[in-house]
Amino acid sequence: MLPKCSQCDRTSSVMWWSVSNGEICNECNELKKNGDQDENGSQCEEKSIRKSTRITRMRIKYNAGIIRGIPKGKSRRNIFKKAPPAKTPTITATTSTVESLFFGNKYYQVGDIVSLVDNKYNTYYAQIRGLLQDSFCEKSAVITWLIPTTDSPPPNEAFDPATYLI
Repeated sequence: MLPKCSQCDRTSSVMWWSVSNGEICNECNELKKNGDQDENGSQCEEKSIRKSTRITRMRIKYNAGIIRGIPKGKSRRNIFKKAPPAKTPTITATTSTVESLFFGNKYYQVGDIVSLVDNKYNTYYAQIRGLLQDSFCEKSAVITWLIPTTDSPPPNEAFDPATYLI
């Protein structure tokens, strides 16, 4: 349901105002505020011309700024200058210990025995004592080497944990 002005019966307005006897349109409210009503209470059709106060307000502010010594704003030359490049935040890698992790399609846990191969294809055995993972998901292991004894089979062929020393 569209609002209807209680004074001029208008149904379209930019803004509506609530009064004691209903709603009035913005034009009627402006006339009522300015006191442009004749003796019978009907509104005059003439609209008052509203003068801008922008020039006077700006003049007052400008003069007050000069008197107080407030510096001016940035000029156009400063506005279009390129800003210095923003520095990237320095992030320190925080390392945390974990009990298990997944790496290279294998699941490793503390206490596992792993085999390590060097450039000459020699095999060595070690036990995982601790696992570390930093904030960049870099993974590390703390290991204890297992030393073979004379009873140990060749490392490239088999592994017998009872014949190794920690």
